This record gives sequence, structure tokens and C-alpha cells, in this order.
Amino acid sequence: CAWFAGYPRGYLETIRLAARMDPQKSDLLLTENGFCGNATVDDADRLWYHREYLWQVAAAVREGLPVVGYTAWSFVDNYEWGSFKPRFGLHYVNFSQDAGAPDFEEAAAGDLRRIPRSAANFLSDFAKSKCLPADVIPL
Repeated sequence: CAWFAGYPRGYLETIRLAARMDPQKSDLLLTENGFCGNATVDDADRLWYHREYLWQVAAAVREGLPVVGYTAWSFVDNYEWGSFKPRFGLHYVNFSQDAGAPDFEEAAAGDLRRIPRSAANFLSDFAKSKCLPADVIPL
């Protein structure tokens, strides 16, 4: 997606602003953060995006900001707004050519297979270890 860009430092700035502007000091649940990548399984840009943004979330937590969670958008490539594009999924979905057609009723065995992208593996490892890898460094 040529129209989609990431600015990780802006995420931390936004988290700080949200915390500063809330007089009740509510917990912050960061939701639906994702990257519009390409239609491949090995998508380095999506991995870069989630690694860098999660680093900013970690920085916010270290600063004492009330972040209670982070969710990525989205778990799988999906059908939105009448199309299977753009693809935001952490898991690549092998859509058949018929999927999404007006007369499409049922997926055959093997259609819609879900394949974890490298960003899915990264986020899974992070969730299990609760640690960012040493090679994740801030911009």
C-alpha cells in the first residue's frame, strides 16, 4: 500500500498526549494498530511496523504511562468494504479467485488457508516471553 506509511515516534507522542489530556487518568488500551502490507506471506514491512510500534508502547510503559494493552489489526486478511484488499492481517489468507464473488457460497477444502506472517510470529513470541528481542531498537 503505497498510501500507507508508519511513523513510530508519532505513536509514542500520541500515547503521551492521550494520557496528558485525560483528567481522570484512565487506563489506555491501544487497539487496531496495523499495517497495510503486500499480498505475500514474507512481509518485512509489516514486521518492521509492529516491531517499531511495540517498541514505542514499551517506551510508554517505561515512562509510567497507563498502557494496559495493545492489539494489532488484524488477525487475518479479511473482506472489508467490498474487497479483500488491502491486506492488514498478521496471517495471510489464501483466498480463492471465487471468494468474494456475488455467487460465492462455500469455500472448498484448502481455500482460505491461514498462514502466519513473520509479524504474527514476532507478536506471538513477545506475548509468550513478555520481552522485546534485543535487536528491536528505537528509531
